Amino acid sequence: MSGVDRNRELTPSGLPRKISNPEIGDVLTIVEVAAETDGKRVVLEITLAPGGGNVMHIHLKQTETFHILDGELNVTVEGVTRRLKEGEEATVPPRTPHRFFSDSSEPVTFRVTILEPGGVEDGLRILYGLARDGKAPGGVPRNLLVAALCVQRSDLYSAALPLWFQRALVVPLSALGRALGQDRKFAGYLSRSADA
Repeated sequence: MSGVDRNRELTPSGLPRKISNPEIGDVLTIVEVAAETDGKRVVLEITLAPGGGNVMHIHLKQTETFHILDGELNVTVEGVTRRLKEGEEATVPPRTPHRFFSDSSEPVTFRVTILEPGGVEDGLRILYGLARDGKAPGGVPRNLLVAALCVQRSDLYSAALPLWFQRALVVPLSALGRALGQDRKFAGYLSRSADA
C-alpha cells in the first residue's frame, strides 16, 4: 500500500471512507481512492456479514484481487468456487464471471484491490446509497434507467445475460437516463452528507 492511513474518516475529496450496503450485508472502507493512486487502483476493505455476498458479475476493464484478512470467504470464478482463508487470495481478470459470498456463521474481512478502477468508487457509493434507501432490492436498482447509469459508471455487468445484449441496452438507456436527469439524482450519494 502507499502508506494511506485507513483510519482516516474522509477521502481527499471530503467523502466518507466507510459506506454500508444492507442488501448484501457488508460495510466497506475505501482504503485508497483512485485519486490517491494516480487512477491506477482502488483498494477496499470489506467486512461481510454471515450469509452476505453478491451475484455473478463481470467487469470489462477491472482486475480484482481478493485478500482475506480475517475469516473465510467463498470466491467463485468461472464456475469454480474456492473457500479462501486468512492470508489467501484470488485474482479475477477482466471479463471473467465471478462473485464472492459467505456461508460462514462469522463475519469475514477482506481486502479488494481493483486495477483500472474507472468510476468504481462513485458506482459503489451510488449502489450502496440506493440499497440503503430501499431502491435496490437484492443490490439491483429498481429503475432501469438508473441501473443502466450505474452499470456504465461502475463497469459492473451481470454474468446472467450476454454481454453484447447488456451493452446494447446500457448505451441508449444511459443516454436516456442522462437526458431525463436521472444521473442528477446521484448527487446526494456523492456528497459529503452521504451516509456511512
